[in-house]
Amino acid sequence: MNNDVNKLICIATPLRDLETPKEGWVRAYRRKLSMTGRHLAERLGLSKQRVAYIERQELESSLTLKTMQQVAGAMDAEFVYAIVPKTSIEETLDVQAEKHLYKRFNQVSHSMDLEGQGLSAENKANLLKEAKAEYLSKSPKKIWDS
Repeated sequence: MNNDVNKLICIATPLRDLETPKEGWVRAYRRKLSMTGRHLAERLGLSKQRVAYIERQELESSLTLKTMQQVAGAMDAEFVYAIVPKTSIEETLDVQAEKHLYKRFNQVSHSMDLEGQGLSAENKANLLKEAKAEYLSKSPKKIWDS
């Protein structure tokens, strides 16, 4: 399962740079097929006005996934949906682990500084690096705790 998700993410990641057509995917694809709004409406069993409304909803990002699937099917196409990382999953986890641990380290470090037991910047960096590696290998879910 996990390898399947990794494969899908690798395949889908280049799509994050894909720009949505100005008029939206539904209208752009419909027009590419030389299909009118009336034709699509007939294939969906809807009114022409409803198809126009669907095309507006898409531009407003308020169209449901179910409707997108139905519309794509009516145009003999597939609606593809994916969540892809902005960078990489590893980098996202790394950055989040650092944020989480930095917050915890700052709380403890402040108390230690007040007691005259503060650590050097180098020691703090080494501890942070070790803690991050341990968190990511043993309990990565904890990095999302507040």
